[in-house]
Amino acid sequence: MELKGLRSLMALSELGSISLAAEKLHLSPPAIHKQLKILESELGVVLYEKVGRRLQLTQAAEVLLPYLKELLAQYDSALAALQEWKGMKRGVVRLGTGPSAYVLPAILKEFRRQNPAVEVLVETGNTPVLLDGLARGSLDLALLVSADLVEKEDYRVEMSWDFELVMISHQRLPPSKPRLAELKHLRFILFRKGSRMEEPIDRYFAANGFEPNVVMRFDNAEFIRSMVRAGMGISLLPLWVVDRDVKERRLSIIRPVEPPLFSKIALVRRKSGFVPRVFPLEQQNADVRTGVPFGSASTAELMPSAGPHFGDEVPLDIWKGWRQIQDWVSAGTKAWGVTISADHQFMTVADGSIRAGMLRGTRFYPANIVREGHAVLLPMPPAGTYVFRYSFTSGKGDWAETTAWRAGMAFNTGLIPVSAVNDLTHKTLPPERSFCGVDGDNLVISALKKADRGDAIVLRAFDERGQAVETPVHFLGQQRSFRPVNMLEEEAGNTDRKILRVQPYEIGTIRIALPAQLP
Repeated sequence: MELKGLRSLMALSELGSISLAAEKLHLSPPAIHKQLKILESELGVVLYEKVGRRLQLTQAAEVLLPYLKELLAQYDSALAALQEWKGMKRGVVRLGTGPSAYVLPAILKEFRRQNPAVEVLVETGNTPVLLDGLARGSLDLALLVSADLVEKEDYRVEMSWDFELVMISHQRLPPSKPRLAELKHLRFILFRKGSRMEEPIDRYFAANGFEPNVVMRFDNAEFIRSMVRAGMGISLLPLWVVDRDVKERRLSIIRPVEPPLFSKIALVRRKSGFVPRVFPLEQQNADVRTGVPFGSASTAELMPSAGPHFGDEVPLDIWKGWRQIQDWVSAGTKAWGVTISADHQFMTVADGSIRAGMLRGTRFYPANIVREGHAVLLPMPPAGTYVFRYSFTSGKGDWAETTAWRAGMAFNTGLIPVSAVNDLTHKTLPPERSFCGVDGDNLVISALKKADRGDAIVLRAFDERGQAVETPVHFLGQQRSFRPVNMLEEEAGNTDRKILRVQPYEIGTIRIALPAQLP
């Protein structure tokens, strides 16, 4: 099932016409018709039928529609988030606004100054239309006027500001501090009943026991301001709408003895379970390296021709920033660097930042997890409420010099404690008595297990830094002899060895025979 067929069905549901849907999606009507027929074939149901001169969705399509809206919204939000991960260097922000459009120019001017390559698309509408746009994912943010807007399941109030609604008149000498009751003879020009701008005004009058003489109602504050300037009546408008008129004495403010009226502007965004964690990078052109199972990798080491190839795939420059990590990601130069150790897998690298995303899935883990006698793979992190754990380390030199993998493995895979138990004491062995170890700083022990056959231990280690290493192997406080084996634990020779030799980025597996009696 392709997204373009789903978008065609969504456009058809909104416009009721294949030709209009084609115009909206910049396709030909035959292309829309073909996509819908393919979708019907894949789903095995009829999605639309002709009723009069208009196409109408079938009941099957109506059942599908809510899920379709959410799917497309999530897809668009994911792409928008990836653009955001690129450090706000470029991209598009879709903003909806209503009566608060008066304050928008100053906000956009400052935003444009700080983010010159980010395009802001502005749409206008009333509050229900804007909230619906957030829910459908067609808007990223909305600037709303509401005195009592509260967070709901599908949107979040990021911040809000109070603003004053002032009573205005065209008279040069308006009444001085009158009671509202003394204004009953005046004609009021107010907002449309039920609108967000009118709600606080209605509550204000009701709380003060005043019923205004309303002669006109409009949706637009500009229309109301023009009518008041023409001497058609008085009104209550946000101070930002009439501030210039008041300063130039084209309008006057009436200040009743009753308390002033305030409402709120709220910046609202679509609520999502995903909120990225951003780590700024201070160094320009920092080399980024990530831990992977049995090693590490950088962008330069990607497989040739890997990545997206077709127009409907994620853009190549975004894909290059994706990192599915094993324990750690490091960024820096030969001079110094920083390592982020994390307990999840997905990072995105962009100019100036590393962003942590959420991606559940199975991952390599050095310990086997067994249930009912069978080894199982667990999704990491576990399902449910997720608390992102991470740690910073920094040091002189690049990822290799600072041994970034040690920080990542120490953070996610703690050492297995060994206890000494006798009749007198029960205590953990001191660090110098660790039960297994190798001397090579660039070697990582990735597996240690009982051999499938015989009394022996199988140890697997790999080089992380890209340097050959030679090291003895210590087990339970003593240097041990061993024999190389393959992944199936088949011996590669019949002579014992004392020194483990591992070539750059090589994985070495050995079998350590255990004495009849351990110390």
